Amino acid sequence: MNRLILHQHPVSQPCRSVIWALKLTGTPCETREWDPASGETRRKEFRSMNPAGTIPVLEDNGHFVFESCAILAYLANRDKSGGWDSLYPPSPLARAKVEQYLYYHQSGTRQCTTELFRPYLFATIMGKEVDLEKLRAKGTKRVNKVSKTLEKWIGPNAYITGSTLTVADLMCYCEYDQLVETGLYTLDKYPSLKNWFERMKCVEHHDEANQGLTRIASFLKKKNPVSRL
Repeated sequence: MNRLILHQHPVSQPCRSVIWALKLTGTPCETREWDPASGETRRKEFRSMNPAGTIPVLEDNGHFVFESCAILAYLANRDKSGGWDSLYPPSPLARAKVEQYLYYHQSGTRQCTTELFRPYLFATIMGKEVDLEKLRAKGTKRVNKVSKTLEKWIGPNAYITGSTLTVADLMCYCEYDQLVETGLYTLDKYPSLKNWFERMKCVEHHDEANQGLTRIASFLKKKNPVSRL
Protein backbone atom coordinates (compact mmCIF):
# COMPACT_ATOMS: atom_id res chain seq x y z
CA MET A 1 0.00 0.00 0.00
CA ASN A 2 1.00 3.62 -0.44
CA ARG A 3 2.78 5.54 2.29
CA LEU A 4 0.50 7.27 4.79
CA ILE A 5 1.31 10.49 6.62
CA LEU A 6 -0.85 11.87 9.41
CA HIS A 7 -0.52 15.63 9.85
CA GLN A 8 -1.40 16.15 13.49
CA HIS A 9 -0.73 17.60 16.92
CA PRO A 10 -0.34 15.19 19.89
CA VAL A 11 -2.66 17.15 22.20
CA SER A 12 -5.53 17.37 19.71
CA GLN A 13 -8.48 15.19 20.64
CA PRO A 14 -9.35 14.12 17.05
CA CYS A 15 -5.68 13.44 16.29
CA ARG A 16 -5.27 11.22 19.33
CA SER A 17 -8.33 9.21 18.31
CA VAL A 18 -6.91 8.54 14.85
CA ILE A 19 -3.44 7.74 16.22
CA TRP A 20 -4.99 5.26 18.67
CA ALA A 21 -6.91 3.54 15.88
CA LEU A 22 -3.76 3.33 13.74
CA LYS A 23 -1.87 1.69 16.60
CA LEU A 24 -4.68 -0.73 17.43
CA THR A 25 -4.86 -1.91 13.82
CA GLY A 26 -1.11 -1.91 13.24
CA THR A 27 -1.50 0.42 10.26
CA PRO A 28 1.92 1.84 9.23
CA CYS A 29 1.74 5.63 9.20
CA GLU A 30 4.26 8.44 9.52
CA THR A 31 3.34 11.55 11.49
CA ARG A 32 4.14 15.20 10.99
CA GLU A 33 3.40 17.67 13.77
CA TRP A 34 1.76 21.06 13.18
CA ASP A 35 1.11 23.54 15.97
CA PRO A 36 -2.21 25.42 15.59
CA ALA A 37 -1.37 27.74 18.51
CA SER A 38 1.68 29.15 16.73
CA GLY A 39 -0.17 29.59 13.45
CA GLU A 40 1.38 26.70 11.55
CA THR A 41 -1.99 25.43 10.35
CA ARG A 42 -2.67 28.84 8.78
CA ARG A 43 0.31 28.52 6.47
CA LYS A 44 -0.25 28.20 2.75
CA GLU A 45 1.41 24.77 2.77
CA PHE A 46 -1.09 23.44 5.30
CA ARG A 47 -4.12 25.16 3.77
CA SER A 48 -3.29 23.49 0.45
CA MET A 49 -4.00 20.17 2.20
CA ASN A 50 -7.03 21.38 4.14
CA PRO A 51 -8.66 24.72 3.31
CA ALA A 52 -10.36 24.69 6.73
CA GLY A 53 -6.98 24.71 8.47
CA THR A 54 -7.87 22.01 11.00
CA ILE A 55 -6.07 18.90 12.13
CA PRO A 56 -5.78 16.00 11.56
CA VAL A 57 -5.15 15.59 7.85
CA LEU A 58 -4.31 12.21 6.33
CA GLU A 59 -2.04 12.17 3.29
CA ASP A 60 -2.15 9.12 1.05
CA ASN A 61 -0.01 9.24 -2.10
CA GLY A 62 -0.68 12.92 -2.75
CA HIS A 63 -4.36 12.76 -1.81
CA PHE A 64 -5.62 14.42 1.37
CA VAL A 65 -8.50 13.52 3.68
CA PHE A 66 -9.39 15.81 6.58
CA GLU A 67 -11.87 15.61 9.48
CA SER A 68 -11.17 12.75 11.89
CA CYS A 69 -14.42 10.87 11.27
CA ALA A 70 -13.83 10.93 7.51
CA ILE A 71 -10.23 9.79 8.05
CA LEU A 72 -11.33 6.83 10.18
CA ALA A 73 -13.95 5.82 7.62
CA TYR A 74 -11.41 6.12 4.81
CA LEU A 75 -8.86 3.98 6.62
CA ALA A 76 -11.46 1.31 7.39
CA ASN A 77 -12.57 1.21 3.74
CA ARG A 78 -8.96 1.25 2.52
CA ASP A 79 -7.71 -1.64 4.61
CA LYS A 80 -9.98 -4.47 5.70
CA SER A 81 -7.22 -6.26 7.61
CA GLY A 82 -5.57 -5.64 10.95
CA GLY A 83 -8.73 -5.12 12.96
CA TRP A 84 -10.40 -2.30 11.07
CA ASP A 85 -13.49 -4.47 10.55
CA SER A 86 -13.80 -4.65 14.34
CA LEU A 87 -13.19 -0.96 15.02
CA TYR A 88 -15.37 0.20 12.10
CA PRO A 89 -17.63 -2.77 11.23
CA PRO A 90 -18.70 -3.20 7.58
CA SER A 91 -22.20 -4.62 8.16
CA PRO A 92 -24.87 -1.95 7.56
CA LEU A 93 -26.50 -2.03 10.99
CA ALA A 94 -23.28 -2.28 12.98
CA ARG A 95 -21.72 0.54 10.97
CA ALA A 96 -24.84 2.67 11.41
CA LYS A 97 -24.54 2.25 15.18
CA VAL A 98 -20.99 3.57 15.02
CA GLU A 99 -21.81 6.41 12.68
CA GLN A 100 -24.84 7.60 14.62
CA TYR A 101 -22.47 8.28 17.50
CA LEU A 102 -19.89 9.94 15.23
CA TYR A 103 -22.56 12.28 13.86
CA TYR A 104 -23.74 13.05 17.41
CA HIS A 105 -20.16 13.58 18.53
CA GLN A 106 -19.61 16.69 16.43
CA SER A 107 -22.36 18.73 18.11
CA GLY A 108 -22.49 16.75 21.35
CA THR A 109 -19.35 15.35 22.94
CA ARG A 110 -17.08 17.88 21.23
CA GLN A 111 -18.43 20.40 23.76
CA CYS A 112 -15.98 18.84 26.23
CA THR A 113 -13.34 20.67 24.22
CA THR A 114 -15.11 23.74 22.90
CA GLU A 115 -16.90 24.68 26.12
CA LEU A 116 -14.46 23.56 28.82
CA PHE A 117 -10.99 22.31 27.91
CA ARG A 118 -10.09 24.76 25.13
CA PRO A 119 -11.00 27.94 27.07
CA TYR A 120 -8.95 26.66 30.02
CA LEU A 121 -6.03 25.66 27.78
CA PHE A 122 -5.85 28.94 25.86
CA ALA A 123 -6.30 31.11 28.95
CA THR A 124 -3.45 29.27 30.67
CA ILE A 125 -1.04 29.24 27.73
CA MET A 126 -1.64 32.89 26.88
CA GLY A 127 -1.46 33.99 30.50
CA LYS A 128 -4.89 35.62 30.47
CA GLU A 129 -6.54 36.50 33.74
CA VAL A 130 -9.84 34.65 33.85
CA ASP A 131 -12.25 33.59 36.52
CA LEU A 132 -11.45 29.90 36.35
CA GLU A 133 -14.36 28.78 38.50
CA LYS A 134 -16.82 30.81 36.45
CA LEU A 135 -15.35 29.36 33.25
CA ARG A 136 -15.60 25.85 34.65
CA ALA A 137 -19.16 26.34 35.91
CA LYS A 138 -20.33 27.51 32.49
CA GLY A 139 -18.57 24.71 30.63
CA THR A 140 -19.63 22.05 33.10
CA LYS A 141 -23.28 22.93 32.58
CA ARG A 142 -22.91 22.15 28.86
CA VAL A 143 -20.87 19.00 29.39
CA ASN A 144 -23.37 17.68 31.96
CA LYS A 145 -26.04 17.57 29.26
CA VAL A 146 -23.76 15.44 27.12
CA SER A 147 -22.88 13.19 30.07
CA LYS A 148 -26.55 12.58 30.85
CA THR A 149 -27.13 11.53 27.25
CA LEU A 150 -24.12 9.19 27.21
CA GLU A 151 -25.05 7.72 30.60
CA LYS A 152 -28.32 6.50 29.06
CA TRP A 153 -26.65 5.63 25.73
CA ILE A 154 -24.03 3.34 27.27
CA GLY A 155 -26.24 1.93 30.01
CA PRO A 156 -25.17 -1.62 30.92
CA ASN A 157 -23.07 -2.05 27.78
CA ALA A 158 -19.29 -2.34 27.83
CA TYR A 159 -18.88 0.12 24.98
CA ILE A 160 -20.87 2.81 23.18
CA THR A 161 -22.30 0.54 20.48
CA GLY A 162 -22.58 -2.59 22.63
CA SER A 163 -20.05 -5.26 23.57
CA THR A 164 -17.32 -4.38 21.07
CA LEU A 165 -14.77 -1.55 21.06
CA THR A 166 -15.15 0.74 18.03
CA VAL A 167 -13.86 4.08 16.80
CA ALA A 168 -16.88 5.65 18.53
CA ASP A 169 -15.27 4.83 21.87
CA LEU A 170 -11.90 6.24 20.84
CA MET A 171 -13.46 9.52 19.71
CA CYS A 172 -15.54 9.87 22.86
CA TYR A 173 -12.79 8.95 25.30
CA CYS A 174 -10.35 11.50 23.89
CA GLU A 175 -12.83 14.24 24.76
CA TYR A 176 -13.40 13.20 28.36
CA ASP A 177 -9.86 12.19 29.32
CA GLN A 178 -8.57 15.77 29.04
CA LEU A 179 -11.23 16.98 31.48
CA VAL A 180 -10.59 14.23 34.02
CA GLU A 181 -6.79 14.46 33.66
CA THR A 182 -6.74 18.19 34.40
CA GLY A 183 -9.34 18.02 37.18
CA LEU A 184 -11.84 20.14 35.26
CA TYR A 185 -14.58 17.52 35.46
CA THR A 186 -15.62 14.40 37.34
CA LEU A 187 -17.71 11.44 36.18
CA ASP A 188 -18.82 10.48 39.69
CA LYS A 189 -22.47 11.32 38.99
CA TYR A 190 -22.55 9.08 35.92
CA PRO A 191 -21.75 5.46 36.92
CA SER A 192 -22.18 3.87 33.49
CA LEU A 193 -20.07 6.55 31.85
CA LYS A 194 -17.43 6.27 34.58
CA ASN A 195 -17.24 2.47 34.27
CA TRP A 196 -16.83 2.82 30.52
CA PHE A 197 -14.13 5.47 31.03
CA GLU A 198 -12.14 3.22 33.39
CA ARG A 199 -12.49 0.33 30.93
CA MET A 200 -11.12 2.50 28.12
CA LYS A 201 -7.98 3.27 30.14
CA CYS A 202 -7.10 -0.42 29.85
CA VAL A 203 -7.39 -0.57 26.06
CA GLU A 204 -4.12 -1.43 24.33
CA HIS A 205 -1.93 1.53 23.28
CA HIS A 206 -3.82 3.92 25.56
CA ASP A 207 -0.69 5.46 27.01
CA GLU A 208 1.13 5.74 23.68
CA ALA A 209 -1.75 7.42 21.90
CA ASN A 210 -2.40 9.88 24.71
CA GLN A 211 1.10 10.80 25.87
CA GLY A 212 0.75 14.30 24.41
CA LEU A 213 -2.22 14.95 26.69
CA THR A 214 -0.34 13.59 29.72
CA ARG A 215 2.45 16.11 29.17
CA ILE A 216 0.20 19.15 28.63
CA ALA A 217 -2.08 18.20 31.54
CA SER A 218 0.92 18.12 33.87
CA PHE A 219 1.94 21.58 32.68
CA LEU A 220 -1.59 23.00 33.01
CA LYS A 221 -2.09 21.68 36.54
CA LYS A 222 1.14 23.34 37.66
CA LYS A 223 0.53 26.60 35.81
CA ASN A 224 -3.17 27.04 36.53
CA PRO A 225 -4.38 24.44 39.05
CA VAL A 226 -8.08 23.68 39.31
CA SER A 227 -9.65 23.33 42.74
CA ARG A 228 -11.09 19.91 43.57
CA LEU A 229 -14.74 19.44 42.69
